[in-house]
Amino acid sequence: MFELLEHPSMFAPPKWQSKTIVLAEAPEEKHTVWFRSLPDVADWLFANPMFEGEMGYRPQQIYEADGRTRIYHEMWSGDDWRAWQTAANTKGLTLQAGILASDATAMTSHSGGVTSHNVLFSLGNIPMESRAAIRNRAFLLVGFIPKSTWAKTSFGSRTEREDMVPILNKRLFHASMEVIVETMKGQQTRRCQDPDGWWRLVYTVIMAYLADLEEQWLILCLSKNRCPHCLAGYHDLDKPGKCAARTASSILQAIKRVQEALPSGYTAYQFVKAAQKEGLCGVERPFWINFEAELGIDLCHILCSDLLHGCHKFWNDHIVKWTANVIGKAELDARIRSQPHQSGFRSFPTGISRISQWTCRQTRDLQKIFLPATIGAPSQMSNLSNRMVRANRAALDYIQIAQYPCHTDQTLNELSASIKTWQDEKWVFVENGGRKGDDSGEVLKHFRIPKNHSPEHFVEHIKARGALIGQSTEQMERYHPLVSKNGYHLTNHKEHEVQLLHWLNRHERIAALSHYLSWCAVGRDLSGPELLQNSDGEGLVVDEVSGGHLRESELQLAVEDNITAEDPESEYASLEGKRLTKTPHKKATTLAQLAEDHEIPGLEYAVATYLRSLDPAIAAWPKEFELVDVWYDLRVEIPVVNDFYGVEWRRIRARPPHAARKSGTHFDPVLIHDTDDAEVVGLDGYSVGELRLIFRPTSVRRYPTQPHRFPQFLAYVLSFSNIKLNGANPHSQLFQVYKLYNARRER
Repeated sequence: MFELLEHPSMFAPPKWQSKTIVLAEAPEEKHTVWFRSLPDVADWLFANPMFEGEMGYRPQQIYEADGRTRIYHEMWSGDDWRAWQTAANTKGLTLQAGILASDATAMTSHSGGVTSHNVLFSLGNIPMESRAAIRNRAFLLVGFIPKSTWAKTSFGSRTEREDMVPILNKRLFHASMEVIVETMKGQQTRRCQDPDGWWRLVYTVIMAYLADLEEQWLILCLSKNRCPHCLAGYHDLDKPGKCAARTASSILQAIKRVQEALPSGYTAYQFVKAAQKEGLCGVERPFWINFEAELGIDLCHILCSDLLHGCHKFWNDHIVKWTANVIGKAELDARIRSQPHQSGFRSFPTGISRISQWTCRQTRDLQKIFLPATIGAPSQMSNLSNRMVRANRAALDYIQIAQYPCHTDQTLNELSASIKTWQDEKWVFVENGGRKGDDSGEVLKHFRIPKNHSPEHFVEHIKARGALIGQSTEQMERYHPLVSKNGYHLTNHKEHEVQLLHWLNRHERIAALSHYLSWCAVGRDLSGPELLQNSDGEGLVVDEVSGGHLRESELQLAVEDNITAEDPESEYASLEGKRLTKTPHKKATTLAQLAEDHEIPGLEYAVATYLRSLDPAIAAWPKEFELVDVWYDLRVEIPVVNDFYGVEWRRIRARPPHAARKSGTHFDPVLIHDTDDAEVVGLDGYSVGELRLIFRPTSVRRYPTQPHRFPQFLAYVLSFSNIKLNGANPHSQLFQVYKLYNARRER
């Protein structure tokens, strides 16, 4: 089996290469960088049969039914792809929109201190939902960045060693990245087969670079506490708006100014000290120094906004902490504990103050309940309390809107408005004393936090490269265990890079073989169609070939620039669906027993009233309802806003207390579709209730082929008060509903 996998003709990713690097500042130390050719990796991903029928091959401008409102979703819907496609050297070609990503990750837990600096590569031609799925292996590891303690290098003093060791590692990073991206230079137009079997003339460009904020500073050779996207320095970070765009040439000019100001024969340590005064980190030769001249790329422009750290981590590390400082940790924990548990989302039965390590999913789940938990919190000044609610609402608004998988001109305006509201209202945390320093405990009267400034660039990045959810480092973080962590634990931890690459190569070949065999099993014609030509014979714009059998969606991708999306309002009514287990959780139970178990005193009367509304001729209790089967939960399909949202199923529970423990009760709140005015977005035409019971007559199970005069499945919902659409809280913008009781205080 291993011989088969290692055979040269085996369908497999590109092979690894290595190169030895020696820095001029440390000639005694040699380091090996392992890498793959980026164009070869791009060709491999481009031809992967896993992405058949999904790939994007040319830029699009998509509009809503009015023909004026533009939609941004995948990378090919942004402006950057169109600019590349119309450039002189790529006109008429199919672009492979490369996505570079780099990040350092810990290989050991709690001990050892071994880290791996991984460089990954993917394609923007692959839809972002497929890129995020680990099973698709849409990100390939293309390089390991070495790291050293520089034990063989001598320094002038202990202080110089402490200062220079991290700087030398930064220079080693740039020297290693220069080796990796060198494979992009001088590439030629080449023939490559796409997942659908068509041969195309392709050219690889780097269109996006995913990195967290620390990594972005390293990539751009900047010191901390400044914006990587614009010229905002430390003292500009809490000012509204953004500064002029930062460019690669401006950074190179700053490096040149430092070099010219130093005397001839200056040392690396002298350059570092002088560079730090100019806002630089101390790297003299960035790996992208010739990018603009040789590849036509400004690295500052292709760096992406990071939702994982720029939104979720910023909110959890700062805004939640500031709110807790005002309300009090004990009070906030009590309010979080009191929030109703929602199926599919984490609850916080002990509060949040004791949680030290947060995952992104936990943070998202906390965001869903945080705002209602802070409403009405005790405060000495009610005006400041209301302003704090408005600030929290604005922050959560822009975080949620930024995560949309598709955007329109309207949502971008809403995003900008939410960011502006947050920037205006954030000062309440200074006035109420919540903005405290971690070390001193004193109130800080500024917001010079780079992650607080980063939302100012969200709109421009969406217009350039599509939805931010497809540019987040969260996609890259998921691949760390797959490409390095899992394999490291199988090595002997000595010179583990070579062992790890051998393990990774074998696993990639197994996955590639599995994908290929699955693709062949469908009955494909493996000979493949001819090379696609456009009307000018230059390349691959119009997919009109003699005898070709293209799907309509493929033809649309190839020949249309402006696509008008259909109005979705009439399209989604038929998508509503429900799923129940084949076997009920409880069989043949009387309604009287269920009324006691599920705490529904008037259940029998309610069922009788409903049945008579269906058939007024019913005089006696129908025998079909003497015994019923019961389900404790069901899954419902959440209506989607438009075609750019994936199908999502949500579990809704109607679980009574456990018979032995008298606990475990879960009666989930639901939205009830009351009138025809109800739409996918908004609350008009809906009411709120609490699902108490899901049941059907036992006769349906016993006689499945016989006709039934009543609905097969029924649900009992306790209603809340009506939603007053004009009665939202002016500060939180939330609606309030109440439980309804009769004269005997029964619901």
